[in-house]
Amino acid sequence: LEQQGMVGVSGMCVIHDALGASDRLHVQNESLLGLGNVSLEESLRTIPLDQLPELFVCVNDVTAQLVLDILRERGVEAPALFGVTGFDHTHMEHPIAATVKVDQELLGKRAVDQLLWRILNPASAPERKSIYAELVLMDTYMPPVRST
Repeated sequence: LEQQGMVGVSGMCVIHDALGASDRLHVQNESLLGLGNVSLEESLRTIPLDQLPELFVCVNDVTAQLVLDILRERGVEAPALFGVTGFDHTHMEHPIAATVKVDQELLGKRAVDQLLWRILNPASAPERKSIYAELVLMDTYMPPVRST
């Protein structure tokens, strides 16, 4: 992910210049990633508006809504200066650019199955499981392309 200009920590990934040239430097604002002692909420309330990333990629739609609410309090509306995506398809009425629709019941069942299997097989090699998910794009809420 870092090679693609993305860094994810503590429930959020922030992409700068998501739609720009690939040779452009991608710089992450670590305060927006939940690192250190500063909360995401505090960072969003204090970041200079000219330093907002083009796109906030959030771990779920609730976190995406939090980003939207805090920046709206500051007078900034999506998608005028930034876009927000979520993951779990639970808040489609909110102005998020995209979310991922996944069968949450199946995801929970597979997680429990894997946990129980791991308890019985602690020495086995790690495994990767895949579950079908659908990307849901909301074109109305896509951020504008920034000029370089």
